[in-house]
Amino acid sequence: MRLLALFLLAMSLLVSVALAGKLPGEGVWIYDNGDTVTAKDGRAIFRAYVRVEAKGTSIFSVDGILFGGKCRKGGRSNPAGSMAYDLASKPEIRVHPDGSFSATRKAVGDATGVKGKVKVKGVFNGTRVSGRVTVHLHNPNFGDCRGRGKFAGAKGELAG
Repeated sequence: MRLLALFLLAMSLLVSVALAGKLPGEGVWIYDNGDTVTAKDGRAIFRAYVRVEAKGTSIFSVDGILFGGKCRKGGRSNPAGSMAYDLASKPEIRVHPDGSFSATRKAVGDATGVKGKVKVKGVFNGTRVSGRVTVHLHNPNFGDCRGRGKFAGAKGELAG
């Protein structure tokens, strides 16, 4: 019985290590899944600029489009259609050695007065990244807009 328990423990550790992400080689990488995403509710286009160095890895720019979500204004709820998001670049998003990252940042506003917060969470696995984005924006024209979507298969390419 103990042997079986030890075997199951060892297998669970091996599976967790095998599923853990890994980072690409050093340099600046651009991850983008825009050419592979279909415009369906709950999906997101994700683009990130990632700096991989011996001293650590960080994401210094994130933007994209979230499909779906809802906007509420004047007591009425309407489909959002899509919401563009762009995260503030400071502070940079730290990427853990296992390739995972999670951060909540202010959304960069524009001339129309849109402002809010964006949360991203995901994992790098070499030249691919997948995860989830949650967007909460206040738009003067459409009201309080919220949505959540998954991104997958964003392929990374070494810049320069």
